[in-house]
Amino acid sequence: MIFAVGSLYAQRDQPLSLQVSSPASVSQVSTQYAGTGGQQQVCYFIIANYPIGQSAPSDPSCVFIGDSITGAKTVRINWNPVTGVNSYDVLKIVGSPNIPSGSCTCALTTGITLTNATDTGGALSPYTLNAAPAVTDSIILNNRDYNSPRLQVQKYPFQIPVSVVYPDGTTQTTANITGSGTVTQVNTTAPLGGGPITGSGTVTCSTCATGGAFVNGELILGGGLQALTSLAFGTANQVLGMNAAGNAHEYKTITAGANVTITPGVGTITIAATSSGTGTVTNIATTAPLSGGVITTTGTLSCPTCLTASTLPAINLAASGAGGVTGNLPVGNLNSGTNANGGTFWAGDGTWKATGGTTTVASGNAALGTSSINSGACASAVTVSATGVATTDNVMADFNADPTAVVGYQPNSNGMLTIIKYPTTNNVNFKVCNNTAAPITPGAITLNWRVVR
Repeated sequence: MIFAVGSLYAQRDQPLSLQVSSPASVSQVSTQYAGTGGQQQVCYFIIANYPIGQSAPSDPSCVFIGDSITGAKTVRINWNPVTGVNSYDVLKIVGSPNIPSGSCTCALTTGITLTNATDTGGALSPYTLNAAPAVTDSIILNNRDYNSPRLQVQKYPFQIPVSVVYPDGTTQTTANITGSGTVTQVNTTAPLGGGPITGSGTVTCSTCATGGAFVNGELILGGGLQALTSLAFGTANQVLGMNAAGNAHEYKTITAGANVTITPGVGTITIAATSSGTGTVTNIATTAPLSGGVITTTGTLSCPTCLTASTLPAINLAASGAGGVTGNLPVGNLNSGTNANGGTFWAGDGTWKATGGTTTVASGNAALGTSSINSGACASAVTVSATGVATTDNVMADFNADPTAVVGYQPNSNGMLTIIKYPTTNNVNFKVCNNTAAPITPGAITLNWRVVR
């Protein structure tokens, strides 16, 4: 706690009253809402921040709104300035004219130096109310001589306003009473203000625990100011850790195993292997890659879970179900399927061979053209896709119905149209040629065709 000492004028045998008051709160707070009025109550409080701490909250200024505070629908808050404050905090409470004690999520804005603020409906911040304690004590002195009395005021922060009441009833308020005196107590839980404290003697703390003679570099432990203790030094190269019970610190020694060295350094502990050593490989995890160099052995490296020629089970290709093979082997697995078709087989020389008889390579139908064909000319070829057909294959074709009633294919003394068929790679082709003396516009004809090999 800070004291103030001052020399104040007083007449002989006249009482002099010295009163210490709390930091003044903000007064005359007003609000104005730009939206529509309603039943929802919103109250605002102003807190003044002095160098020594907070004032008590102002009286609430409330508005009743009918819609949300947003956009142009804002609340304007104004208040009178207070002498000696550093800044102001604005708190907002919805639904009540009472401000909660302790902490709340109610800060609209903090640390502002203006005497007005605007609520636009934004989110509120956590806030802790920590107002300076109310102070109403006073000291009355009777001066028995004509010298100025020496006043010593304890228990109150230095910059709390001090009111001096003179015998004639006049009052003087000041926060900077000067003079001389003795510091009898310092409250370290409150900020110090009013200027530096100097002295030619020794500043002592009668309530502080010294904990013995602390040595530079020692660790100071304790649960509070009154329980500080000194943890003694450990031995060389030990590290500080937690005990097994988890309730105290202790020094621990790192112990190196075989072929391992521990080298303490400045801010470091280096752990290294000293040699490769010898031993027996008992297990190799084959599910992960091996790294770090070649593994050599003069004996036999065994794998008890690996399949060998003697442990590999027989596979019955003819069987079905468990232990057998089912389904068809893809043609592409044998020589990529080159030359494989319905008339070939897989030979022992690793190629697909044709069987002794004929086989159908492809089949389908083709609709011939109906455009006019000049005498001694052929229509464009009608080409039909036929996968697997080679130029060495045979194409067979027949009408899919009686053609003798179709123009161009009717019996005539002047002749009729001729159909030419031939294969190309993966296709069959049909041409209609006119060997008569006049142009012919053929009727629609469809052929059934088959390619054999």
